Amino acid sequence: MMKSYYFISDVHLGEKADEEEKERVKAFLEFLEDLEDKAEKIFFVGDLFDFWFEYKHVIPKKYFLILNQLAIFAKKNIEMHYLAGNHDFWLGNFFDHTLGIKTHDNEWIGEIAGKKFYLFHGDGVEVAVMGVETIK
Repeated sequence: MMKSYYFISDVHLGEKADEEEKERVKAFLEFLEDLEDKAEKIFFVGDLFDFWFEYKHVIPKKYFLILNQLAIFAKKNIEMHYLAGNHDFWLGNFFDHTLGIKTHDNEWIGEIAGKKFYLFHGDGVEVAVMGVETIK
């Protein structure tokens, strides 16, 4: 079976009230699980989480099931890329070092099936306006 490339953007996990959020996480987790045998590469084009705040020794526990699924992808050698979005203020090294996801501060330029691709979150909101240094 030929495997595919997937592009996922602006899921904003964590933005809804608890009960609604549980349903969203469950549905997204089912979607991700469905990709296990289909995906060759997955590109997260920013804002998978509504806000990602990563500290040296702490990650948000409410995202554990999603992060675990991403770890499963890495074990299955599914190549993953995460482009920082305008809600990814403190994207540290957890994705790269622990989950095997290559992070990109800005853009991804590459080739897929012989075609050149340019990926960029592209929200246009200047995070400096929000009191946070712009990711460059």
